[in-house]
Amino acid sequence: MTHGLLAGEVEISHRGLDEAAIGASRPVAFVRAALVDCGVLEPRAEHSERFAAWHARTVLEIPEGPDRAHVRAMRPGRWRGSWVKAAIAAMRSATHR
Repeated sequence: MTHGLLAGEVEISHRGLDEAAIGASRPVAFVRAALVDCGVLEPRAEHSERFAAWHARTVLEIPEGPDRAHVRAMRPGRWRGSWVKAAIAAMRSATHR
């Protein structure tokens, strides 16, 4: 991971790290956190972003048809501002007690 960053093979951006995370999620999470802490990358909602990436990959594994269309319709971000934010807030408050 570090070699790829230093060699210019991995772009120093959230997108570059997302692509690198496909094969090595834990080292990438560590590097991303360090880059955010240093101010190199802007903070972002990691749980939401990881879920969105998982959802996009998983939808492609479902055969074409109504099932895939239904799962695709439930894509992350579509329901922002509704129950999703409330659920995330509830989970965060429960883990920080």
